[in-house]
Parts: sequence; structure tokens; C-alpha cells
Amino acid sequence: MAHPTHVILSMQLPFAVIPLVLFVSDRRKMGEFVISRKLAALS
Repeated sequence: MAHPTHVILSMQLPFAVIPLVLFVSDRRKMGEFVISRKLAALS
């Protein structure tokens, strides 16, 4: 059985990952360090 804190952390993960992927896939913000569309889709 999953520990209650693991359940809470797994529910919060998308709120951190989605904005991060959007940020690093924006060429205006990241310039030459932008990730590819393929990598963004994989993320």
C-alpha cells in the first residue's frame, strides 16, 4: 500500500513539471538552450 505522502506528492508533480516543460520549450525565454519538440512531447 502506498504511503499517504507518496500519493500527495504524485498529485502535485504535474503542477511542477508542466510549467517547467513549457518554460524550457519557449525559444524566446531559453534562446539556444531550448529543448526540442520531441523532447518536450516525451516529457
